Amino acid sequence: MKSIVELCLNKLKNNDLTLACAEASLGGLLGQSIVAIPGASQVFRGTISTYSNQSKINILSISEDVMDVHGAVSIEVVTQMGLKAKELFQSDFVIAESGIASPIVGSQKSSGLYFIGCFSDRSNVVEQFQFEGNRDEIMNEAALHAFKILNESLVD
Repeated sequence: MKSIVELCLNKLKNNDLTLACAEASLGGLLGQSIVAIPGASQVFRGTISTYSNQSKINILSISEDVMDVHGAVSIEVVTQMGLKAKELFQSDFVIAESGIASPIVGSQKSSGLYFIGCFSDRSNVVEQFQFEGNRDEIMNEAALHAFKILNESLVD
């Protein structure tokens, strides 16, 4: 994953752009992957880890109605997360995610379901994924795909 993160950071640096993250189930994995790269501070504004539904509501002002209707793991919530983080960090790009890394008893949504988005002034895109594996494998795949979406959104 390090190579895709480095590629993204270099594209951001070369274009004088900034990046922030809004994380849910990854709990800071995106931010950690970024700050592990020397020079990340030139482009990285920070990450918000809103693991619980209440923190999404309190910190990112996610609509309770949207949470009730669509659930925390939805395109609607990830879109609100990304747009709010973009506003809070005043960054050019935001990657946002919400997903299920392990089975949840009573949930209609399956383990491995993720919504991952990239938000900028040019475009907003959210993609749905269904990853397989154990908790760590699912989380690492989700993080990798988040950086792939960011990379596709950045110009060379």
